[in-house]
Amino acid sequence: MLPISQPACGNPGASRPARPAAIWMRPRTYMGRYPPPVAPALPAAQNTVDHEQIGDGDRSGRIRTYNFPQGRVTDHRIGLTLYKLENILQGEINELVDELTTYFQAQALQNAQSNQPTAS
Repeated sequence: MLPISQPACGNPGASRPARPAAIWMRPRTYMGRYPPPVAPALPAAQNTVDHEQIGDGDRSGRIRTYNFPQGRVTDHRIGLTLYKLENILQGEINELVDELTTYFQAQALQNAQSNQPTAS
């Protein structure tokens, strides 16, 4: 049992009136002497490149989703849905890679054909 005359807290200066005085007695080593650190601003071109590579964090920018209850993998870039999640998790990704390769090769071929000048 504690004597009545002693406070029940074991941390000196933890009482409410002592807190403001403790704050003002802290040394002011950093505050006021130096400006706060500022992150360097990136050029606008770098920001655009970063945004294109990373995206905006939106769910609509998803690449692939894995639906475990249905055993389904969907690659949203090419619209491919496979009901072979267990096989893909085991490392059998050849079917997925082949479909992606075919899609991106066809897209590159289409872009190359549309960029060729026409013979007049």
